[in-house]
Amino acid sequence: MVSCPQCGASLKEGAKFCHVCGYHLPETEQQPPKQEAPAQETPKQEEFDVKTYTNVDANEVFDSVKSGGLFKRAIKIMFNPKQEWEVVAKETPKVPMLIFGYVLILSIIPLASMFLNGMLSGLIWGGFGYYMVTGIVWGVIYLIICVAATIISAVIINALAPAFKSEKNLGRAMQLVAYSITPMFFGGLLFIFPFISFLGYLAGFYGIFIMWNGITPIMKTPKERQVGYFFTSAGIVYGVFWALWLIFWLIATLILLAGAIGYVRHF
Repeated sequence: MVSCPQCGASLKEGAKFCHVCGYHLPETEQQPPKQEAPAQETPKQEEFDVKTYTNVDANEVFDSVKSGGLFKRAIKIMFNPKQEWEVVAKETPKVPMLIFGYVLILSIIPLASMFLNGMLSGLIWGGFGYYMVTGIVWGVIYLIICVAATIISAVIINALAPAFKSEKNLGRAMQLVAYSITPMFFGGLLFIFPFISFLGYLAGFYGIFIMWNGITPIMKTPKERQVGYFFTSAGIVYGVFWALWLIFWLIATLILLAGAIGYVRHF
């Protein structure tokens, strides 16, 4: 309620005239109309830029190898994973660079090791040509599996991210997988030696520890969901890898067996 400045009568809010003395209330003395609070704008979602995931320069790959940046990243992620994951989290992920500039290049290590294994096996047991070809075949298969397993695992892990309240980002999932399987590549150095080559596969399991340190900073996984998402992701990576390895092993074994039979018949 407001009061008339002339006679003091009580007036209703918003009245323009006094109903007692007829005094015309000035506009300034009227109760200003209530203004509605402006509606809050819905935050815009970040637009998906396909170039972020597809734009990679071949020179960037070569420069990474020539400068040693590729191997520095690999060494740091294996020996100081917690600190290196923090560095990775600040980078813009590039899927092609991770595949062609990291996984594919490091896969050459086990490929070369398996080739040398074939040569040594040929010198020890005879049949040099057969074992050399076998080494090359298994090396190429291992390279294909590493690349394929990285892509398939990253896609699945990324698709499951919302279920664990994590950030759904294919580039981040690719970083998590590619860097976590780094021990598989360097463990491949043991493939050179015929009698202990199996240890190369066991070395790859060190990647589980690396992934544990990376699941939260890379995928923005809450602490209460870290354990579940970690075990799920690790199971996916190694499950996909060994499933592909079994499939290729069956195919390659049949091919090599046929080749061996033909080799024996030739002599």
